[in-house]
Amino acid sequence: MSRHTRPYLVLAVLFGVVIASAFYAGPDVVGDSKALLRSAAVAVGAVLMVGLFLFALVGGNTKVPDLLKAAVGSYFDQSGFSFAPRLKADAGRASFDIHFQNRWSGPCVAKVVCRPVDGLSRTGPPHDIPPVAADVRCGGGQMGIVRIPYAINRRWQGREMVYKIACTAEFPEGKGARVSDDQGMAVGPIKEDYFVVVAGALAGDVRVPLRGAEYRVVLPADVADVVPAGRPIRTEILFDAKGLFTPGD
Repeated sequence: MSRHTRPYLVLAVLFGVVIASAFYAGPDVVGDSKALLRSAAVAVGAVLMVGLFLFALVGGNTKVPDLLKAAVGSYFDQSGFSFAPRLKADAGRASFDIHFQNRWSGPCVAKVVCRPVDGLSRTGPPHDIPPVAADVRCGGGQMGIVRIPYAINRRWQGREMVYKIACTAEFPEGKGARVSDDQGMAVGPIKEDYFVVVAGALAGDVRVPLRGAEYRVVLPADVADVVPAGRPIRTEILFDAKGLFTPGD
């Protein structure tokens, strides 16, 4: 049961209390019109109580399952845009992937920033490990991956790195209806207050928090320390909720 449907379970319990009160309000008398009305009210209330209880159990307005959790386990969330950074290596090349799922029926435009902090001097030169700034555009209910080619300095390969996480998510056409529930850790937005400048960030003057959400990972070894030319950033849509609802639902 999700946090979005718990109120319906509370309503079901309240209906149960009302029904019990009506049932024990007084002795029934055969042919008594008040007793008949009370019995009818109990029957209707019982139906409503069962309906609300089942509504709470099945998830109510949820039309799309939590595909992100099934794919990556734990993840972050900003205003119903859920995402999870994952660093992977394949054939000697590293990729910094942003898995995502939109929990609303309206399209989303988001920016995810991951800033390495281990070994970083605030007054020294830029970190040997580059920050990541990913732009994500997705339709209502969509789930997918943004794959970013990533270079890892050989001195850091095989060592643990901590990335501080921030995200800003906007819904230019409105959020619409909630189509999927999430269990992600809330993360702060990208903003000026309490943020520091990331030198050499991929998207210019990007600011990310020194405190808050973080992603810990052991950097892969035996991978390229320079991104080969011709390797573009790719967005893959793994699930499209089109047809399950209309944007105005």
